[in-house]
Amino acid sequence: MDDDRISSLPNDILYHILSFLPTEDAFTSSLLSKRWSSLWLSVLNLNLNDEVNGKPVSYFPNLVHTAIFKRNSDQPIKKLCLTIKQAPEIYDIEKWLNGAAERKLGHLEIQLFNIIPHKLLCCIFSLRNLVVLKLTKVLLSTFSHSDLPSLKTLHLKDVDFRQRWFYFELLNGCPILEDFEANGITLGNLLSSSPADRVRKCLPKLVRASFSNISNYPFQPFCSVQSLHFEEVKGCNDLFPIFDNLTQLELSLDYSWKFIVKVLNNCPNLQKLDLDKVSESKVLWTENDVSENWVDTNFVPRCLSLHLESCNLYNFFSGLKGELMLARYILENAKVLQTMRVWNRARAQRKIKSELLSCPRASATCEIVVKNATQRTYVRKLDTTKPKREIIKPFWHKDYIF
Repeated sequence: MDDDRISSLPNDILYHILSFLPTEDAFTSSLLSKRWSSLWLSVLNLNLNDEVNGKPVSYFPNLVHTAIFKRNSDQPIKKLCLTIKQAPEIYDIEKWLNGAAERKLGHLEIQLFNIIPHKLLCCIFSLRNLVVLKLTKVLLSTFSHSDLPSLKTLHLKDVDFRQRWFYFELLNGCPILEDFEANGITLGNLLSSSPADRVRKCLPKLVRASFSNISNYPFQPFCSVQSLHFEEVKGCNDLFPIFDNLTQLELSLDYSWKFIVKVLNNCPNLQKLDLDKVSESKVLWTENDVSENWVDTNFVPRCLSLHLESCNLYNFFSGLKGELMLARYILENAKVLQTMRVWNRARAQRKIKSELLSCPRASATCEIVVKNATQRTYVRKLDTTKPKREIIKPFWHKDYIF
């Protein structure tokens, strides 16, 4: 009786099984038998890392070349992930990317730890079939142009644009961009900018944008976004446009109330607001803020008075008066607010709820819920702006709050 049941499965199922393995492991399956010798070359997703301990220097480039060019020309590559820790100029990366592009590459992720050669820049930003592009730890010291007419998702992490116009030129080449993330990116000195820096086209199809660990960042190209996340954004008080289409806003806070109110004033149609005080050790409101500089209660952003329906406050009420004043300000002015939820790590839920319930409320139907953040179970924050297939995430993902 034949015990090799896996080998008896149809090719399509075997391709699916191999797609869950790193490409190097999928390659080793070719040693199992003649049946398996070329199966790995039909895997649609390639995940390649040049950190191959104990292997000769030529092993990694040979593996990449085989995975891309030894497959049938009509066999597509849907996704390519390249992690390169050696000096990238020792590899023919341009040839790899062009070969993958010829095989209908739609999703590209590159993580580098050294300066990119000039010809690689030209290649990446001219792959017209790309739908998803994610760059990590990349230094862009040169740039020519951007032509990404199919790109819908662009994620940049620890990317250094040596001149600001590189960044704007990249965005200008993405006319149908829907999902953008910037984490720890650096833009060149303002004084080194060219006239092209002033060309900041709005991204008309943008649905979601997330900004983390950035400073002095221009947001004009993102004025049409519908869902927006800010975390550790500094020095941008005078760089906010009016976000007319924005309905969902997340602020992971290291800001004063002045910043919050300024942002709200620039989001006239906001419906859902999430405020997360990421560190209880940081003093967001001083006694001077509370006693002298609190917002004029006669000034009410349009979104509060007309549109805000849901407000979530995470890790709030650690004893600062300013936190209660902010919550009270929202309750007193949000005329259509349906729910205010507060997650607090202290042991004073009853007192907090009592104080909030005693606040005047502009909305007669507003429900106030106070929960202990240390005791609640995992709660998923569903983002309805994303495709359903992207909502399913492992329990340790950042979108689960606990």
